[in-house]
Amino acid sequence: MQKNNKYYLQTNSKINNINKLVSDVAQLFYLQPTEQLETSNIIINIFEQSNELSLTVISDKFAPQKQIIFISENGKFNTNILKKHLLLMLKNIYKDGMLDWGVLRGVRPIKLVQNFFEKGLEIDDIYNLLRNDFLLSEQKATLALQVANHQNILASSYRQNDIAIYIGIPFCSTKCTYCSFPSSIIPTNDQDLDLFFQAIELDIQNVLQLANDYNLNVKSLYIGGGTPTCLPEKHFTYLADIITKLLKKFNIEEFTFEAGRVDSLTKNKLSILNNLGITRVSLNPQTFNEKTLLKVERNHTAQSFCDWYEYVRQKYSWKINTDIILGLPDETIHDVQNTMEKLCLYKPDNLTIHTLAFKKQAELFNNLELYYQHSKQIKDMMQVATDMASGMGMIPYYLYRQRYILGNMENIGYSIPRTECMYNLIIMQEKNTILGIGPSATTKIIDKNGNLTTFFMPKNVSIYNSLIHDYIEKRTNIFKEIFNNNSSV
Repeated sequence: MQKNNKYYLQTNSKINNINKLVSDVAQLFYLQPTEQLETSNIIINIFEQSNELSLTVISDKFAPQKQIIFISENGKFNTNILKKHLLLMLKNIYKDGMLDWGVLRGVRPIKLVQNFFEKGLEIDDIYNLLRNDFLLSEQKATLALQVANHQNILASSYRQNDIAIYIGIPFCSTKCTYCSFPSSIIPTNDQDLDLFFQAIELDIQNVLQLANDYNLNVKSLYIGGGTPTCLPEKHFTYLADIITKLLKKFNIEEFTFEAGRVDSLTKNKLSILNNLGITRVSLNPQTFNEKTLLKVERNHTAQSFCDWYEYVRQKYSWKINTDIILGLPDETIHDVQNTMEKLCLYKPDNLTIHTLAFKKQAELFNNLELYYQHSKQIKDMMQVATDMASGMGMIPYYLYRQRYILGNMENIGYSIPRTECMYNLIIMQEKNTILGIGPSATTKIIDKNGNLTTFFMPKNVSIYNSLIHDYIEKRTNIFKEIFNNNSSV
């Protein structure tokens, strides 16, 4: 692995975001950009002339490689072709790149496959495109097709005006070192929480009004965070009272509640959730390695997770999702195997396998070199986890990726058939509207032509509290504008 190698880019190209395009491919080989030619290990030349683009890669260890790419008649060309040839050239020099997903670096690779399906392409043709044009490995091309095909079957029950609602409670009792979510430590005084709930109640009322005004059918409700269950009993009860008003308005089929941190649970809170009528709950061990739980500052033990899991499973009929994270500090493939063996004993309905992603907002980002693990080890961890998930009778049904994810891997959701979380499917496919409530929540409006419009609530809780009326007005106006141009969403 060449962690300190650098490349120098010379170009006259007018291609949008040419620097990012090159960086996306170079990072797959652990190459970082430099503005000083003399410090570079690789020189990448990209020059436009007439109707062609010349790509040259120069290394002091190999003969120069050159490729001519022709520009189309309208003056444009497929940037994927440039990325493909650059990847192949760098692969001739560096043999240990993170290449399973080829040139794909986006969050939603399954949408690419869905687009091919919608164009009428056959499975074999899509597979060949993924392998030859986008350079996916055989395993990832097969996985992408499997997930996309399964999503098509699941999504067939959703109509144009079927939507989901997300409510984000941005508080946690402590901040895990790997966490990059815009959550904060829960306030210790009632006044701050009271202000937050005043704002979120207004937010919910507006969403109810929008759904009613535009004949939107709410089929899925997801309450996440943060850790909603970290709320004090008083405010947890208040949250339940607010949600009860929402539930009375709609015939919601799926109601998911994140209770990921078992140190935030009480029997009373679980009883309140049962009275609300939730159908799904997330209980997330992340790992069963006690040393790792301490390192990432997750304030519970493996045994306490087991105790709460067994209590929930015996007491309630909810579908249970569990999350694990691959690549946590100092964990080995044996730790992953141990975690999966424990989960096999408990037989969750859903399992989300996350790969650690380094984000600037996370404390772990400051120790990037300390916690860096070679892509081969992460690949082996993923293989162990996915094989054991399949062994539990689970199948993959949603998948997404992140920038700076270890080994250039993915996050993937598995489920026992017919227990899938439809909210996860909706947020990945982006074919149905999602109304987002709470700080940092995103509203995604899909019009009748399939066009996507997004609206973001502020991440900062204080700004959210003080400007909630302004943000509600902005979101309302966006809906009016879309519906004035479309007879239905």
